[in-house]
Amino acid sequence: MNVRRWCSFVLTAGVSLVVAPSLARAEAPPSAAKPGDAKPTPAGQPSPEELAAARELWARGLELEKAKNWAGALATFEKVGKVRMTPQVRYHVGLASEQLGKLVDALNAYQLAVQEARLAGDKGRDVSEHAPARIEVLRGRVAKIRLHIVGRLRTSTLLLDGKKLSSALLEQDIPVDPGKHLVEVRRGDTVVEKSALELEEGSSESIDLRVQDPEPPPASSRPPNARTPDVEAKPVLWPAYLTGGAGIAMLAAGGVFWALREDTIATIRESCVGPDTECDLGLRSEEDLGRGFTTAGRVLFGVGGAALAAGVVLWLVPPGGAASSSTSARPASSVGVSFGPNGVSVRGGF
Repeated sequence: MNVRRWCSFVLTAGVSLVVAPSLARAEAPPSAAKPGDAKPTPAGQPSPEELAAARELWARGLELEKAKNWAGALATFEKVGKVRMTPQVRYHVGLASEQLGKLVDALNAYQLAVQEARLAGDKGRDVSEHAPARIEVLRGRVAKIRLHIVGRLRTSTLLLDGKKLSSALLEQDIPVDPGKHLVEVRRGDTVVEKSALELEEGSSESIDLRVQDPEPPPASSRPPNARTPDVEAKPVLWPAYLTGGAGIAMLAAGGVFWALREDTIATIRESCVGPDTECDLGLRSEEDLGRGFTTAGRVLFGVGGAALAAGVVLWLVPPGGAASSSTSARPASSVGVSFGPNGVSVRGGF
């Protein structure tokens, strides 16, 4: 086989081995759908079967509502809302909640129904006409609690009827259902303050809670970016493999160009019979080609050697890995590339 053809084959094969896997990963098409497959339902949208079941539940909820079975109607409408919530569904959730004495839940449902009805336009007109009146009635029926801290609240937790209460609600009117309620202040598992009360419809109550939390412990003296000694980050080695692989590919390509250079030199020498014989002037293009091969080979040797050395550095000190967190305690790595009469040399320190 001709030397140039063999070198071209090696160069093409080497580049293909390096580039092909990346192209395969980047251009791999998604799995094709089989002919006849049903179109998938968009994410977050109910399927036709779910919508059909929700319509049956809606009709069932209206029947329970007419029969004054408010608990069953509420549970049914809530199931419909899990499939698709509309202003009408929200309104009937509020209506059932109101009849069960859950005035706060009903008030919230009516208010949300009005907002959704405005967005729905004509489809929500019936809700926009009826919900505001019920909201006004409920605002006069719900009870209110206002909490006031006497002392300092730092680490303790506020609870209303066993549910955590945000400290942002202090000094604010908190709507609650009429009936019995329990306000607690807990520090860990210990109840440091509590107050039980019973409210009627439309009534309000202000409660003073005496709390004196201790100062929180001082923050750790360890720097915020310090790593825990026994936790090691997993090293990231793909940059090392990528850089080193590219370096090896360029060195191989440089070898191919150097072989082409030697073949060109041999061709020119064969045209010169003796030391006193001039060479064929027609080989001037071959001479220029040989110089191009020489330049390409030297450049690829230099860049490839530098890339290979950089890959070694990245492998020894991977970015984002455990070794990178201790770089301040070890000498910096250095890599150098130099050209000489015998080729290219790479020197480094780690």
